[in-house]
Amino acid sequence: MPEVPAHEKVLVSEAYLADPNHGKASCVSCHGGDASGATRKLAHVGMNADPTKDGGKLCATCHSETVKKNENSLHRTLAGIRNSFVERSGSSTLSTALDTSFKNHCSRCHASCGDCHVRVPQAAGGGLLDKHKFRKTPSMTLVCTACHGSRVGDEYRGQNVGYAADVHYEKGMQCVACHKGGEMHGDGAAGVTHRYQVSTAPKCANCHPDNATFKATVAHAQHRATDGKLKLSCQTCHSLTYKNCSSCHVRLESGKAVYEVNAPTHESLMTFKIGYNAAPDTLHPEKWVVVRHVPADPDDYKYYGAGLLTSFDVAPTWRLATPHNIRRKTPQNASCDGCHGKRSMFLGTADLASYETTANAKVVVPDTAIPTFP
Repeated sequence: MPEVPAHEKVLVSEAYLADPNHGKASCVSCHGGDASGATRKLAHVGMNADPTKDGGKLCATCHSETVKKNENSLHRTLAGIRNSFVERSGSSTLSTALDTSFKNHCSRCHASCGDCHVRVPQAAGGGLLDKHKFRKTPSMTLVCTACHGSRVGDEYRGQNVGYAADVHYEKGMQCVACHKGGEMHGDGAAGVTHRYQVSTAPKCANCHPDNATFKATVAHAQHRATDGKLKLSCQTCHSLTYKNCSSCHVRLESGKAVYEVNAPTHESLMTFKIGYNAAPDTLHPEKWVVVRHVPADPDDYKYYGAGLLTSFDVAPTWRLATPHNIRRKTPQNASCDGCHGKRSMFLGTADLASYETTANAKVVVPDTAIPTFP
C-alpha cells in the first residue's frame, strides 16, 4: 500500500496494539473497507464504523455466550421503554404512528457492544474512549452517566445543588461495583419488560444482609410487617430529594426529531415522595416505597396523531424508584416525625395533574393512611 500522507494517518495507541486479542486483528477484519486504498477516502469505501451495532455478531466469534445473553439485555432491546408505549396504547403492538415515534425519539439509545467497551455511546455523541483500546470495565463518566446522567448521574455524584453525593460514590465506588456485567449483558432478563424485573439487578441486601445485626437497629426492627419482613424500601429512609420529570423532552420540527433537554415546557421537579408500591413482587415486596414521576403525559407524541395513548391510565406516572443518592443519615430518619404524620412526605392527590389522578390511584396515600405515632 502506498505511503499515506501524514495528515491522513489514523493513530492507534500502542496499548491497543499490545492487546493479545483485539490488537492482532487488522482494521478491515472488523470494519471492512479497502486495505488497498491509496487515500483515506478510498480506504474507507464500504467501511462499517460500528461493526457491533448488529447485535454483536462479530463479537460472538470470541464472546458467544455473552452475546447470546445480550439478546435479552434491556440496553439492546429497549423493551422497558417500548413496553411503556404498548401499555398506554391499549394494544398488544404499537400502531404505525407510535412505532415511528419510538424509532425517532427512543431507539437511538440502543446500546451496542462498542458503545460500552470502545467508545462513548453514540446517543451521547460518540468518540473513542481510549484510542481504540477495548475497555473490559466501562467508564462511569464516559459511558454509564453519559446516558444516565441527568437523574442517576447527578444524584450519585452530588451534582444537584444543595444535596450531597451518594455515600457509595464518596467511597470511590463506580457503577460497576453494583451493576455487574451479568445484569448489563442480559443474564436473568429473558422476557422482562422493565428493569425492575431483572433478577440479576443489585439489591441492598447483597452487601447489607437482613441479619441479626441489621435487625438489632431499632428502626429496622420497628418497620416490619407481622411476617417479619420490612414494610418499606431502604430508599424510603436513606434517599435524599431527587429529580422528577413531567414528560418526554421531545418534539417534531419540520419532521425532524428534536430533543429539548432544558425547554421551559419540560421542567424538572426536585422532591421526595413516599407512595404505595403499586405492583409488589418477589424482588420488591415492600408496601411503602419511594416513587418518582416518570416522563409520561397523555399528549406525548401527539404530533404523530390523535388519541395514540388511549389507555394512558393503565400504568402509574408515579412509580417505584431507587434514587442513587443514599445516605446513612437523612432528614426523614433524623426523627420519627420526619415521616410519621407528615403529609408532605407522602404522595397525595394535590401532587397530581388532573390527567393522572386515575393512573395513580394505587400509589397515592390518602390522609387517613398516613402513618402516625403509636
